[in-house]
Amino acid sequence: MRQRKCGQKKQSQEAYARKYNALVKRYDKAASRLNDATAGRNLRATHDRELRIFISESTEKPLVLEEWNEGLGASILETATVQRNGHILFLFNVY
Repeated sequence: MRQRKCGQKKQSQEAYARKYNALVKRYDKAASRLNDATAGRNLRATHDRELRIFISESTEKPLVLEEWNEGLGASILETATVQRNGHILFLFNVY
């Protein structure tokens, strides 16, 4: 039975550097993608939490809002348009 000892395979310093640099580049790309995905997940979780709080507060209060939470409203409301007939059209952000 043949056994291979560690370090028996000869490799030039240039070949080693190429492999190493390729692995570093691959790792950096994967780490960047992971960071982007984590940041996106955290952002969606924050918006989800704010929306759930808004909905729960809205269901506990009467249907007519007497006061407006500026911070929460600004985070989920994109535009509010007053139409000619007096109705208000709300356009919410979708995350």
